[in-house]
Amino acid sequence: MNTAIVVALIPYIVPLIIIGGGYLYHMIVIRLPAEQRSYIESFASTAVHMVEQRFEGKTGDEKRAIAIDALQGFFKAFKLPVPEHYILNSFIESAVLEMNRVKPGGKT
Repeated sequence: MNTAIVVALIPYIVPLIIIGGGYLYHMIVIRLPAEQRSYIESFASTAVHMVEQRFEGKTGDEKRAIAIDALQGFFKAFKLPVPEHYILNSFIESAVLEMNRVKPGGKT
């Protein structure tokens, strides 16, 4: 009799498992990019400030390269996947723009 009950419940249990698995996958996929974006923004800001403090005499291109190397180092140190170079470059540029807006005499 127990086998008959299990067989009768299978059409109800399997869809619930599939729906639950799909929901879990969806939540993971949605959450990861937002967390990674948060890491990049924070790391990029830190890298840009570090470069501005340590390498004042360098050109903009040299500073950008140093900041991207530092940013990649942060991701590797925390064992996070390193985004593509063009993504890192975009966040570096955004952090530089924000830093120039915030510092005295910067553009607004």
